[in-house]
Amino acid sequence: MSRTVIDLDARATVLDAAERLTEAPPDGDVALVVAAGAPLLRNAVFLDVLRGLVGPRRLSIVTADARARSVASSAHVPAYASLAALERRELDPTERLTPARRAAIATMRTAEAPRVTTGRVLGVIGSLLGATLVLLAVVLPEARVVVAPTVLPIGPVEVEVRAGGSGEIGATVLTAQITARLPITAGGQRVVETRATGILRLRNKTTSDVDVPRGSVFSTAGGVQFLSTEERSVPRSVIVPGTSFELFVGQVDVPVEAAVAGDPGNVGAGTVVNGPRPDRYTVTNDAPMTGGQITRIPVMRAEDYDAALVFNVLLEHSPGQNTELLRRVARALNPGGVVVILDLLRGRLMGSAARAVASLEGLSVFVGTGGQAYAFDDVAGWLRVAGFARPRRIGLLRSPGLGLAVATKVN
Repeated sequence: MSRTVIDLDARATVLDAAERLTEAPPDGDVALVVAAGAPLLRNAVFLDVLRGLVGPRRLSIVTADARARSVASSAHVPAYASLAALERRELDPTERLTPARRAAIATMRTAEAPRVTTGRVLGVIGSLLGATLVLLAVVLPEARVVVAPTVLPIGPVEVEVRAGGSGEIGATVLTAQITARLPITAGGQRVVETRATGILRLRNKTTSDVDVPRGSVFSTAGGVQFLSTEERSVPRSVIVPGTSFELFVGQVDVPVEAAVAGDPGNVGAGTVVNGPRPDRYTVTNDAPMTGGQITRIPVMRAEDYDAALVFNVLLEHSPGQNTELLRRVARALNPGGVVVILDLLRGRLMGSAARAVASLEGLSVFVGTGGQAYAFDDVAGWLRVAGFARPRRIGLLRSPGLGLAVATKVN
């Protein structure tokens, strides 16, 4: 009968041996030649797992470690000191024939198939019944919720306003719409850099926990690097004994971000495969890394302002405060820039109704803020002191009392 010989070094673990066994031919005996001190030979449970993997084939251990051969015998796995001894089917003559070795020699046989007991059958039936009850509890209940909107009238709110002591001035509805568009090109820009982010999955290749410090470097095959943003620990891989041994590979998800901002960090799924500890765990990203970009936002510079709007501001301040405010506006504008003021302006008004409305608005400002409505000549004087030239007034026929004052900054 043919035999497959597999060599394992002193660092071999049960995971390494299991991987080599799965790659071995499916027929013929298997002999594992293991160097002394290998972690594989430290526990009989590891050998039980390997014996289960080979199935009906004969598994033998060849090692110079006498203690390891005793462990193999306790797991009913024949152990030999050399390949020559294996060929002669001879156990190590220098080893003492302990009771454990006698039992191993007498009981070497393939593992019996697990028996189906009444308790196991009842347990399976109980599990199926419980799952059915849970499914019925989730699916059967039904409730209908109907949400109907309720309409509640709000407003309009009516306020009675009387002009004059006995209300001899009739009410007039006044509306005004002011629309203006000033195209301005921003000369500066602000750069916002964003790094791509994502999740890496690490799978433990050993039977020990592995720490992953914050800032660990991972990369793609092309050299695009990512840094872990949180500290993690990869749990150990374990073997659970029972009727059939199961191998549970420890794994953990690690959040990472690209080392550099922008589009280079936007890589596809399965491309981040390199890590700082390739001998301890494997690395992959199940989903793409996304979000990396560099955005340039236009920003206005001081020299970009060609127009300034000062609406409903002057009436709330004193003449000295208004003069200083217009000086600051002039400093922010380019030479030749225009300032547009919209405010209550006393002066030329049309009709008694317009004069009454303007007086009421001025009184309201005085009571509310202590301000007042200024004449256009006052505003024109402040503009000249602040550095503006050619102030002019534009009347608003549909808004009595309100007016526009426009001036240009001198060079």
